Amino acid sequence: MPEIIDSLQACLLFSAVDRGYLISIEPQLKTIHLDTGDKVYNAGEQVPGLFVIVQGAVRLNLAFLEAYNPFVTVVRAGKFFGDHYIFDDKPCLATATCVEPTTLTLLHTELFLKVFREQPSVSQRLAHILALSCRNMSQVYGCDMTQGVETRLLKLIRHLHHIQNIPSDSDAPFTINYSHNELADMIGLTRTAISKPLRKWKEKGWI
Repeated sequence: MPEIIDSLQACLLFSAVDRGYLISIEPQLKTIHLDTGDKVYNAGEQVPGLFVIVQGAVRLNLAFLEAYNPFVTVVRAGKFFGDHYIFDDKPCLATATCVEPTTLTLLHTELFLKVFREQPSVSQRLAHILALSCRNMSQVYGCDMTQGVETRLLKLIRHLHHIQNIPSDSDAPFTINYSHNELADMIGLTRTAISKPLRKWKEKGWI
């Protein structure tokens, strides 16, 4: 279908890929038609690959933060999503919901990794995009990805303290309403890495 190939070429990630190559992988692409309100995937599920929006729009939100501060992104035609979960097998943190009738092209993980290996322009652009994502995450949570575990975790907790509107001079221990895995994923760490400082701070009565 020419419109599917056109939509891939209109997407920044694939714009430098030869059209003939895209046509060669077209039989392996999956086209998905969804209505307003339909879920592409839910938080906690495995994301099957990379989605490119042919038409329509999809809202991505971090469900476990929604009660305090809805971290929402709306992705529209020509954009893609799902890239954060291509390289690890963890469940996703975001829920993806169509905000209008939407057509998506899905590159299953195995196919996308094949394209990633064979097309240097795709791997270079994705590396750049993910680097920008890390920078944005650092700005949102007030932490530098090069900082130590305790510093990054402390800045995250201060940020969560702030968005829950808790007075800065409160002497009460801060209640963390997130799992170890959720906290670790927010700042690019593992559950094991953050368990020790959390345990230490709990013993001190800080949390």
